[in-house]
This record gives sequence, structure tokens and C-alpha cells, in this order.
Amino acid sequence: MSKKLLVLFLSLLSIFSLIYPKTSLAVTGDANGDGLVDGPDYVIWLNHYNTSVSNGAASGDFDGNGFTDGLDYVQWLNNYNTTSSPNPTLTNPPPQGGDLDIAVCDPSAGPFTLNITNPFYPLPVGLVHMIESSNFKVQFSVLNQTEVVAGVTTRVIEEREWKNGNLIEVSRNFFVQAPDGTVCYYGEDVDMYSNGQITGHGGAWRAGVGQNKPGIIMPANPAVGQTYQQEVAPGVAMDRAEHTAIGVTFTTPAGTFSDVLEVSETPPSDKKYQRGIGMIYDDGAVLTQL
Repeated sequence: MSKKLLVLFLSLLSIFSLIYPKTSLAVTGDANGDGLVDGPDYVIWLNHYNTSVSNGAASGDFDGNGFTDGLDYVQWLNNYNTTSSPNPTLTNPPPQGGDLDIAVCDPSAGPFTLNITNPFYPLPVGLVHMIESSNFKVQFSVLNQTEVVAGVTTRVIEEREWKNGNLIEVSRNFFVQAPDGTVCYYGEDVDMYSNGQITGHGGAWRAGVGQNKPGIIMPANPAVGQTYQQEVAPGVAMDRAEHTAIGVTFTTPAGTFSDVLEVSETPPSDKKYQRGIGMIYDDGAVLTQL
């Protein structure tokens, strides 16, 4: 369906929604299970529009008929900007404190999903974010591509980095979501650039190769004080993270965000994540466009 026809179709459904009784709705339109029907839920619906799905509301199938379509949009529209009773299949467990066990990301701990809906690290296909500073820029793109790593089918997220206007790195990062909502990091392929030519592959690693293991890039239910291993690639990358604050307000050119998670990493790096958006700050570079 073309974009113009889709817009017309959704407009007609919007009119239909005025007479479509809410009492008949089986679920609310809350795709990511955060208790609020809002824009991120629409993005999930749109990502799966006109496809057969098997995990219900998590893929925008709000009426549970195995197909994400216009009637599901009606349910989302009818309940837009309202709170909901969180879907029990999506609700995160109470937050753990202290050091988190990366076994949640082990290849044997599945089934995993490519539908990454973690509130602080959502990765819908087609998402593009730009993080920039005065001399540095990185573009994150969630590709409609997958990669099998350590026997697990992962989602590919491309990062392109520029310094002083020159491309310096292109990486393909491999993510997947665990059954409890944890986002797992399975490694990355890296091309380093100089003067437009590939000069190396520093920092590349994959889970399942040698002693490499998948790490946690975002817990299912973030809380202050949590620590965890992000990368487990001895001799290449052994990054760790600690949550230092949550519920913080932070302003970038893309807007003012009021539910921000602050993360301190080792080797030293500071990042900030907004609920429903993802990363908005990375070592002085800020989100400039959504």
C-alpha cells in the first residue's frame, strides 16, 4: 500500500474509531508494555503493519488475531495518551539491584525476539537517530537486516561516525531482546576509515568466538545502582556500565526530556537514555533529531 493510500485508510479508520465502542477492545494499544498508549506503540504497530505476527500486542496485533492491520490501529487510536493495565506478557519484573547476571543473554536463554521494545532502548526497524557535538557526529540506523551470531538471529544496527566532517568508522552492531525484556549485545563488525579508505577493524568481536560472550546493553527494568557487563571479548572489549540516576530532566536540540536514565561506563564514558526514545547523550554529543 502506498503512503498516500495508507494515510487515507488511517483517516477513514479514525472516523470509524469514533463509533467503535471501547468496551469491545480486548487490549489497549500498549505495545511496549510500559502502561501508556503513546507514540512508541504506534511505531511498533507501523513497523509490523500488514504482516502476520505471533507475539500479539508486542507486534501491534492488539486484537490478537495474528495479523497487524487497521483494526489494531483503531484500538491504539481509541486509547491514545491513556494509561493502561500493563500486558502481563510484557510487564517487566521488579528491578534487581547490584551486579546483573549476563546469563540472561546466553544463547541458551531464549527464545529471543527481534522486536526490541525495551522502554530505554527501543529499536524499531527504520529508526534513525543523530547524535552530534561540535566536531563529532554519529548516526544510528536500525536496519531491516538480521545476522546470526552464536546461533541467535540478531537485529543489525548500523553506526556511522564522523569527526571534523570525515567518516572515521562504520559498524554493524548485533542486538536481540531476551524473554524478560533485557536488550543483549552480541558484538559488532567494524570498519575504520581514513581518507575514505578502510584502514582496519579495531574493536570488532562476536559472541561465541573464543571466550566471547553476549553482554547486557540495557536491563529489562533499569534502576539506580545496577551494574553489568556490556561486552565480554577478552583482549578486545570488556566494557561495564553502572546506573547513576533515573528520572532526570535533560535538554537537547531535539527537545527536553524528563525521564532520563544516566549511565556511567568503564572505560570512562557517560551516556543518557530517555524512556521511549533511547540514547540522547554520549560523552558531550547530544541528540539533534528524531
